[in-house]
Amino acid sequence: PPASLVRSDLPTRVDEARDGVRLAFTAFLDVFKRDAITSCFLSPLKFVFQSEHSVYENIDNHGASFWAQLLTAATGMELPYEDISRIDDGWCWGAVDFLNIA
Repeated sequence: PPASLVRSDLPTRVDEARDGVRLAFTAFLDVFKRDAITSCFLSPLKFVFQSEHSVYENIDNHGASFWAQLLTAATGMELPYEDISRIDDGWCWGAVDFLNIA
């Protein structure tokens, strides 16, 4: 078709392919980001607190959110965890304000 009839705001097949690759690559990297947080922070803490059940049980859910919030504030990196700053002010305070890295 003539150039005057082609809408430039519609995504092309190349744009759609790029978006597909970007989504797949993001999902691929998210697996490694989760593994890195587990290896660097959660597993060592679980080892240290293995005899304190109340702490040990909270490390997986609250600990992951805490460290993800901390690393996001420090590096600006997007992590595959829910942003807790709007949900739980206490965790945000502990991760960002108290450590004063943002």
